[in-house]
Amino acid sequence: MSMVIWFTGQPGSGKTTLAERFIEDKLINFMKIIPRNIVHIDGDDIRKTLARTTADDYGRDGRFKLINWAKDTSVFLVSKGFLPVVSMVSPYRWMREDLKMIGKGTHYSKLQPIFKVLEVYCHTTEVRDKEEYFVDDYQPPLTNYLDMDTTNKSIEECLDEILTLYRKMATIS
Repeated sequence: MSMVIWFTGQPGSGKTTLAERFIEDKLINFMKIIPRNIVHIDGDDIRKTLARTTADDYGRDGRFKLINWAKDTSVFLVSKGFLPVVSMVSPYRWMREDLKMIGKGTHYSKLQPIFKVLEVYCHTTEVRDKEEYFVDDYQPPLTNYLDMDTTNKSIEECLDEILTLYRKMATIS
C-alpha cells in the first residue's frame, strides 16, 4: 500500500522527533522496511538546503511554497515506490486535505499514484521554548487524522499509537 505519513503541528510539538524515531524504531527496525525506501522531508531541513532563497520567509507565501514543494515531492516519491515521511508545521488545513484528495485519485494526471495519507497532528500544552515561532493562523485537522497530544506521553507511547494506525491503514485497500 502506497502512503505518505505527514506530521503536522506547531513548532515544538514533537513532529520531527516523532518522525525520526518512527522511521528508525518502527519502520526500519520493526516493520523491516529498507531504509533507502524511506525519505524524511523535514521543514527545517528543506529551508536549510533546497529553499535557501526563501528560507527566512515564514509568511503565508513562504509557507505555501514550502508546503506545495513537500506535497509535490511526496507524490513524486510515492510514484517511484518510496515512503515519504513529512514533518513540518504546514498550518493550512486545505493544503493538507488537498494531498489527501490527490492520493484518492482526484488529480490532473492519470500517471500519478493512488495512495493514503496518515496525518499525525502533534500538539502539547507544555512550554518548549518554541512558542515565539508559533503560527497565529494554524488550522488543526478536522477529519481523518491521528490526534497526538505529546504532553504527557512518552515517545514510545506515541510511536505505538502511530504504528497501530499505520498498520491498519496499510492493510485496508
